[in-house]
Amino acid sequence: MLRPPDLVAIDEVGEILSIKSPDTVEVKFRRGSFLIDINKIEKN
Repeated sequence: MLRPPDLVAIDEVGEILSIKSPDTVEVKFRRGSFLIDINKIEKN
């Protein structure tokens, strides 16, 4: 399912809820939780 591009701001910080696979994590943002490729997130 495609999501609108404005659901998550580019500078928004999310919380990792779970690791779904070695390459995918579930991240919770203000407007929802999303599966994101681990290589696409910035680690602080």
